[in-house]
Amino acid sequence: PCDPARLTNDFVQILAGGSPVKPRTEPRKEVSLKREVLGQYVGDYEISPTFVLSVTLEGDQLITQATGQGKVPVFAESDTAFFPKVMEATLTF
Repeated sequence: PCDPARLTNDFVQILAGGSPVKPRTEPRKEVSLKREVLGQYVGDYEISPTFVLSVTLEGDQLITQATGQGKVPVFAESDTAFFPKVMEATLTF
């Protein structure tokens, strides 16, 4: 999987209790990625010693789950940028 140090941005900050992100004015555009591309991101990303973001692949859907949180599906916006539909955030690998 990707280097956890590169897994950054507001998605992790929000899950860790950070500040809300300013809402977008334009709709997000979902793109379709092959399962092989999605599989590159599967793994556990240690954000801090007590906070891990787990990324799994269920079928053709990338799923995230932060320590102590429920599962959140994320949708591709590009080959490396993903977003959840339940909150305004971006996850970049």
